[in-house]
Amino acid sequence: AGFAVRLEIIGLKEEEITNAINTVLNNSSYKEKIQRLST
Repeated sequence: AGFAVRLEIIGLKEEEITNAINTVLNNSSYKEKIQRLST
């Protein structure tokens, strides 16, 4: 995982947006990678 979740705009469903947000907020690997990037 990088530090973002890629979503396809065409045909995007509310559930996909919700899942992507929850993944980034609840998966500590995203936080760790963005902290390393910001130093």
